[in-house]
Amino acid sequence: MVASVQTTKKLQVKSDVRGFCRGKGMKELDLAGKAVAWYCLEGPQTTGPGLFVLVPELAQRDLDISADDWAFYLELVVEELGWKWDAEHHLLWITDWFAWQPATGKKQLQTMLEPLALLPKTEWLTELAEQPPAELSPALQTAWTNWFFPAPPTQTAPETSTFEVEDPAALTPEMIPVIIRLWFRPRTPAYIQRLVDRALRLHIESLHTQLSSPVDSPSSPPPGSQTTPSIN
Repeated sequence: MVASVQTTKKLQVKSDVRGFCRGKGMKELDLAGKAVAWYCLEGPQTTGPGLFVLVPELAQRDLDISADDWAFYLELVVEELGWKWDAEHHLLWITDWFAWQPATGKKQLQTMLEPLALLPKTEWLTELAEQPPAELSPALQTAWTNWFFPAPPTQTAPETSTFEVEDPAALTPEMIPVIIRLWFRPRTPAYIQRLVDRALRLHIESLHTQLSSPVDSPSSPPPGSQTTPSIN
């Protein structure tokens, strides 16, 4: 299954062009190989932090080369530069990305990492998350770890009224209006939901009791008695 192509806007980063072109692996490549390597590093499909979906058909069209030539040179580039290619998911991992595409701040690093959310969950993504690049400063390595493994949100105490009740059986009719108000607040605790259910049952039972109670009628004289109207 081929992963979808990222549509995230490409981040503009000042590349170490000279250092990359003079690298050991690049010297082993001919002109076509260098073109493929440069396309992978700076092409329109490339996103930070160097792990991204690379669709061969688009690359072949952009570079105007055949499918066989693309496959040959991509394999050669990956081998010479120490990169990784996952043909099943069409994932390219530029393992030394930050040596050529440095991140200078936390905001820039976060923008680089955002496209990773669109990638299929593979072992490479886990490996990338657990090993902050050595090229990053200690502060950015910490930001890297925090992005992949954010601290759990702090849990706030549930908002209650002047009473504390978590047992639905202890609910009284006087509490019902307050419970209803709590129900409409965001992040309603589970015990509030149980109290609301209890409140509704109490309300229904109260209505049922009122409907089933006999209606009081005016008192009537005992049988056999006769009332004589008074004459003024």
